[in-house]
Amino acid sequence: MSTPLSIIILTYNEADVLAATMQAAVPVANEVMVVDSFSEDHTVSIAKEHGATRIESRAIQELGRPTELGHGTISTPVGTVY
Repeated sequence: MSTPLSIIILTYNEADVLAATMQAAVPVANEVMVVDSFSEDHTVSIAKEHGATRIESRAIQELGRPTELGHGTISTPVGTVY
């Protein structure tokens, strides 16, 4: 039996690399969550097209990356292991 896995991808204007990232993540994860920081490109639509289960917006400038990542881990249904 495999261990459940949630992958959290932090994004800001990552449209040029997100499709490949999602293609690699989706087959191995139970959930792929994209935490986007109000991208101005097509990042959010690419995340949706490639099966992100949740897309949340957080401002990096206001929260900072550690808080942003912490928010993502609290929101996942899979137990967190570091």
